[in-house]
Amino acid sequence: MYVTNTSSCASDGEWEPYSLNREWKLSTPNTESSVYVKFRNNSGDISECISSSITHDDTPPTDIAIDIEGGISAVSSTNVS
Repeated sequence: MYVTNTSSCASDGEWEPYSLNREWKLSTPNTESSVYVKFRNNSGDISECISSSITHDDTPPTDIAIDIEGGISAVSSTNVS
């Protein structure tokens, strides 16, 4: 397989053995990035370049609050809202 951040699998990747899982560094943090991959079989046939996008966000959420049953401190039921 050949994995890259470059559109159309045009450059910046290397052929490597196929794997179901692979760590990958996104090109730009805190934005939407695309990862591109193509595959080669034992006969040397190469697939089309395919891609998928992921949005990276390393900003933790703020002002998180959970209000159970209107803010009471304890409940005796497993059914709450």
